[in-house]
Amino acid sequence: MKSDLCLDTFTIKVICIVWVFRVKIVFGCVNDQNRFLICLIFYCVLRTLRIRTLMSHLILTTFRTMLKKWFLSNNAVLCFITTKSTTPKFNNPLLHQFPISPRRFCTITATSESNTHPFSVSYLINNFGFSHESALKAFNNKQVRFNTPDNADSVITFFQNHGFPNSNIRIIIQKAPWLLSSQPHKRLIRSRPFLICSKDLINSLEEIKGLGFDPSTTTFGYALLANNCTSKKLWDEKVDVLKKWGWSDEDVIRAFRCHPDMMLTSIEKINLVMSFWVNQLGWDSLALTKRPHILTHSLEKWIVPRGLVVQFLLMKGLRKKNASLVTPFRYSEKLFLEKFVFSFKEESDYLLKIYEEKIKLAYTMENNGMPFPN
Repeated sequence: MKSDLCLDTFTIKVICIVWVFRVKIVFGCVNDQNRFLICLIFYCVLRTLRIRTLMSHLILTTFRTMLKKWFLSNNAVLCFITTKSTTPKFNNPLLHQFPISPRRFCTITATSESNTHPFSVSYLINNFGFSHESALKAFNNKQVRFNTPDNADSVITFFQNHGFPNSNIRIIIQKAPWLLSSQPHKRLIRSRPFLICSKDLINSLEEIKGLGFDPSTTTFGYALLANNCTSKKLWDEKVDVLKKWGWSDEDVIRAFRCHPDMMLTSIEKINLVMSFWVNQLGWDSLALTKRPHILTHSLEKWIVPRGLVVQFLLMKGLRKKNASLVTPFRYSEKLFLEKFVFSFKEESDYLLKIYEEKIKLAYTMENNGMPFPN
């Protein structure tokens, strides 16, 4: 292991003065701008000589301070060499005499005032009327980072296909420029139910109000969302399916007022739930009009396990026949087990077995990639 050299202060000063003259030879006179380079040279010399003195610490501190000052400026030019390459060039052969190569400290690219703006900045300025400052701010905040117009154009096309005029699209992008970097088929498609133009929104509002919803309630918002997510054709098809299971038009409206999300349930799932409820359990389908939210629960994880437990209790006379059929489906799992499984001590083991078998089967199907209807 090398031992540190112990040099007196006079010797250190001599070394530094010699290197100052070498800087003059390479870069000319020592001015304010190349003080940074002189400091870098001093630091390299002291590190090479492995001198541990107060001066080395002072130079190190000054070096770091000047690094921040020069490197964090808008147009930092390392060693005052202007270049468009990603690696600054050191062509002067005298620079190779430095004890430590300056390239070790080159971690940024020099820029100049004449450099062109990033593509995304120009895109915002030319297409959406951004000012230079606001476009550059969006770029620096990493809200927009793209080099081709393909994805940004697809976002604009997405809004146009949903009936948005160019004036509205301009306002949207000015408020949320990051949308231009999003994937329309992945992210924006999820927001499609909320993309309502003014005309369609007015029609939907009037239609929901006509069904008896109070605009001051939160249910009104859910009803508006369900109505907008379901086309007129699909709505009529779902109503026809419910009618086949014994519901009337009034029952559909009443259930929709109670729980608007029920109309977001697919036709396939409506048929599966009704088939299990009516054919396997033997219950009246009209009972679901009182708790239509049951249609939105998982058939395999929620409806089937609980339905079989309640059916067993009815068959054994452990539950009154006139008791509500839908009440057991409103409780949390913990409360359901307490009220309808563990409270019947003699039958609790069998009831728990029925419940857990169906739950395990549902998770097994899910793990095997078998899709559940929504």
